[in-house]
Amino acid sequence: MFYLCRAVILYLATFAALSATAAAQIGTGAKPTSVVIQDSLEMSLIFDGDTIPPSWVAPSYEYMMSYGATCQTEFIFTECRKNGELLKLLSWNYDRKVNAPAELMSFNSRTANVLLHAGDTISFYREMSWINPTNSRMDTNNYYALDTLEMIVYLVNAEDGSPMAQLDSIGVLPRTTPGMPTIYGARPIMAVISYAVPPSFDGDSALVGITVRARGSGPYHFIRRDGVTGGLSERLKDAWWQGYLNAYGSVYAKRSVDELMQASGREGPVLKVSNVPGAPRDLRITFSGSPDGGYTAVAFYDEAGALVFYPYSSHADEGRLETAYRVPRSGAYFVALMHNGKIVKTQKIIIP
Repeated sequence: MFYLCRAVILYLATFAALSATAAAQIGTGAKPTSVVIQDSLEMSLIFDGDTIPPSWVAPSYEYMMSYGATCQTEFIFTECRKNGELLKLLSWNYDRKVNAPAELMSFNSRTANVLLHAGDTISFYREMSWINPTNSRMDTNNYYALDTLEMIVYLVNAEDGSPMAQLDSIGVLPRTTPGMPTIYGARPIMAVISYAVPPSFDGDSALVGITVRARGSGPYHFIRRDGVTGGLSERLKDAWWQGYLNAYGSVYAKRSVDELMQASGREGPVLKVSNVPGAPRDLRITFSGSPDGGYTAVAFYDEAGALVFYPYSSHADEGRLETAYRVPRSGAYFVALMHNGKIVKTQKIIIP
């Protein structure tokens, strides 16, 4: 069982201990003690006696869905940059909390417009977490939710509001008894996303928009807190946090084609991918759970071994399971079944 105390989560997830300050007078060559976030809000860089780099500090949207005393799920979006420069988050007011329908929340969650040039890099950090509010723990087996919860990030055309590219997605299925969550998406629960602007978007005005969704019988809306984070993405460089990711179902973003090919057609575990009649891109996947009740995942990789999407990631008992996935575009794919992070079987498919 792998859990985090809420105090640790708060220390690493937000600048709860940092405070807004008056403008600081800093002499030439002196180490900065504060940084302006946006809208003239200045934050202290001194945290628990240490001074952190100004580049670590970024505004954030933090979306919380509460199910009373049983579980609270949170998505964080932060460190959004173009070519390394922070982008302004609109409708952002430090420490404000808003409770609203997901559609309204999504409409008001976006960056300022930016002019794109081919080769520009749009990047951001996002993560998902959950806790039991009664004991402040995030555990591998204490997730509970009445809804399917999702956060999707798009690059959006600023002139007509049309999506230009889906940059990221993460979701988690309902669970009406506390247990291991079933997660799906394009990346693990903690990830830095980096997108290179293609030549076709050169000269376009765009924004980064965040969509949240809650689909199910839950009676509540998301709460969005406008916060400030400090170097959340830096955690991914730490071995301890890599172990944390593995405990919560990390799916590797890249696999070698040789590894995927070698696991093709292996005897033993069940992996069967079939088309839905009349819908060639809609697939049903039947697969075996891990024999030791450990982490089981199904992932789609492209011909070069890059992760496209994983429609299932959870701890599962041995037995036959099923999930579904709609492939976004034509091409050749490897479907990989993983037990405890190891590929145990693959199947290559062609989508016309």
